[in-house]
Amino acid sequence: MGEYTLQLTDEVTRNKARDLINRSPANTYITFKRNKSDTRSTQQNKMMWALLNIISNQIRWNGNEWGLHKVGARYSAEAWKVVFASSIVKETNWIPDLHGGMLPLNPATSKFNVEQFTLLTELIISQAAKWGIEIKDITDA
Repeated sequence: MGEYTLQLTDEVTRNKARDLINRSPANTYITFKRNKSDTRSTQQNKMMWALLNIISNQIRWNGNEWGLHKVGARYSAEAWKVVFASSIVKETNWIPDLHGGMLPLNPATSKFNVEQFTLLTELIISQAAKWGIEIKDITDA
């Protein structure tokens, strides 16, 4: 049958892919690859973690609100990633834990496309500004 590479850009190429799959004999290997340019870059990821660490080091929960409080609970950059990423995805799936409670399935930012990741970093920067956190130049993060 030969070797084929298709980029799914429209319904015509999707139909071609379906046709190739339908005509493929048993034990044929098919590989699907996502275009890496569609996902966030390493530089964007570094920037996100730099922003999340800034938030993590400065923001506390005082029992009533988030803010630049002198006392209160601090949360890790990983926890803040879940908070902000969940705001972008806007849909959280839940699974039961081993003790009868429920756990959120955290959105994987590694699967975010460039647009989603841009929204994520803009949200973090915007929220930091609302809290009065100055974001210095972190382009070299």
